[in-house]
Amino acid sequence: MKTIIRKLFYLILLVSSIQHSIGQNNINFKGSIIEYDTKGYLPGVIIGAYKGNELINETSSDFDGLFILTTNIQCNKIVLSFPGFYPIIIKKISDIGIKELNLETIELYAIDDTCYRYISKKAEREHKRELKFEFEKLKKEIKISSGNLNYVMKLKKYKGGYAFFINFKEIYK
Repeated sequence: MKTIIRKLFYLILLVSSIQHSIGQNNINFKGSIIEYDTKGYLPGVIIGAYKGNELINETSSDFDGLFILTTNIQCNKIVLSFPGFYPIIIKKISDIGIKELNLETIELYAIDDTCYRYISKKAEREHKRELKFEFEKLKKEIKISSGNLNYVMKLKKYKGGYAFFINFKEIYK
C-alpha cells in the first residue's frame, strides 16, 4: 500500500512539475513597426521567432503596425521581414530569460531599388558614389531611440543579401 501511495505521489509531483515548466516557457513579444524615413506604420510585416534556423512561430503586424507574438519554446532570435525593406534580425533573445519583451517601436529601412536615368556619365558616377557612401554608413550602424529602449542596427551580409542585426544584449546595457 505504501509503495502505491509513494508511486502516486511521485506521479502527481511529475505531472505538476511538467505543467509548471510548460507554463513558464511562454514568451510574449510585442511592439510596433514603422518605416525609418517616413515614420509611417507598416502593416503586414512578418515577425518570426526562431530557435537556431527552425521557425517556431510567426505573426504579422496589423494595420497600425502593432504585433504580438507568443511562443512556448525558448527562441534565440526574432526576424522581421517585409518586401522592399532590409530584414531585421534581433539576436540573443534567449540570454535574458524573461516572460514578456516589449520591443516598443522597430524601424525598418527601405532598400533603394529605384531605377535611375542619368543625363551624363558624370552624373551617374556621382550618384553611384553617393549611394555607396550611404550604404557604407548603414554598414557602420544606425542608432534608434524608442521610448525607454536605445538600440543600434548594423547592416551585415545575410542569405545572399543584407539584413540589419540588433544584438539584444546591447539593448539593455
